[in-house]
Amino acid sequence: MSISNQNVDPIQFFHGKSVDRPADWSIFSLEPIRIEFLSFEQTRFYKRILFGKIGQSWETTVLQP
Repeated sequence: MSISNQNVDPIQFFHGKSVDRPADWSIFSLEPIRIEFLSFEQTRFYKRILFGKIGQSWETTVLQP
């Protein structure tokens, strides 16, 4: 089963179907609650921004500068 040359949504394509994979592979589903971005600047004043999930929305916090 291949969708590499098709313009198809993979979630709809595989919905309800068994997907072949090696026996030693595992599947993980991650749901982030915090994500931090770091932006390097030539001035060495790096920008650190933290996004934290509160309920269904995201809160933004500037950590640095």
